[in-house]
Amino acid sequence: MMKDVKKEWTNYYRSLGYSLLQSAPLIHPLFPMSFNMSAGLVQLDPLIRGKKKIDLLKQCVIQKCFRYFDLDKIGDDTHLSFFEMAGAFEIGKFEDKETIERLYFFLTNILGINPEKLFITSFDQDQIANKKIVLDSHLKDFLTSLVGERVIYGSEESNFWKQGGGAVFMDNMRLCGPSIEFFYDLGKKDCTNNKCNPFCSCGRFIEISNTLLIKGTVKLIV
Repeated sequence: MMKDVKKEWTNYYRSLGYSLLQSAPLIHPLFPMSFNMSAGLVQLDPLIRGKKKIDLLKQCVIQKCFRYFDLDKIGDDTHLSFFEMAGAFEIGKFEDKETIERLYFFLTNILGINPEKLFITSFDQDQIANKKIVLDSHLKDFLTSLVGERVIYGSEESNFWKQGGGAVFMDNMRLCGPSIEFFYDLGKKDCTNNKCNPFCSCGRFIEISNTLLIKGTVKLIV
């Protein structure tokens, strides 16, 4: 099944004009003596930050990852130590709605996941490094058009990604942006929370995909 998912992912995004990146080694030559490959975005970081012109603006990858910073959670239903992460990246100008719509189409039409089982968590608004960041109202309407009332809004802690974590002003520019996550409802009935949703810790909902809306206008000095 995993091989099928990988094949479907790469075939789908390549059909949309994305170039296929090869999986980078866990110990990346640009990050010596460190297990840095914890997500598919890591190997693109030097390209995004570098001064060289990026020729391939749309890229997809199946990246081997080693998760070293949450080893204490390994063994539950959602955390793994070594796995492969599918990623698709659009560098430069991109449309939020199209990015999310492509991912939704892949989950429902390519993989055949029942849309009624999908929930979405999304960043709404919060103070990020003393700056108020608000999700576009048209984007919120679009999310509702996909899953109706199954859109749950979170805050900085749950749905705003910051590279390296924290919002302390220092010398390095770090990428950041709202995180929109897709959850699958496993349908468990043993939760006592009447308002059980993807933010609940009962295990009923499992995150199956997410998209980070990282734009040049949304950066933090951290």
